[in-house]
Amino acid sequence: MSLINVTVVSNSLAVCTRTVVMLLSGTGRIVGWGWNEHGNCGTGTEEDVRVPTPVGIDIKQTTVTVGAGAGHSFALNF
Repeated sequence: MSLINVTVVSNSLAVCTRTVVMLLSGTGRIVGWGWNEHGNCGTGTEEDVRVPTPVGIDIKQTTVTVGAGAGHSFALNF
């Protein structure tokens, strides 16, 4: 997998593991990319995600944080 450039603006949060990156933008948009063996990029498949791709969930409230670990990722909203 080659490296890509991602522009991160203020009020954003990026969480990186050995295999995935999850990014929460200042507007509440969540994107993920990386090795997606367990579906932990949130795209609805288990195919590797090579570019930042919107997470396949419908969030109707404000997302406050994202997290990731061994074989999983999550978003918390209230």
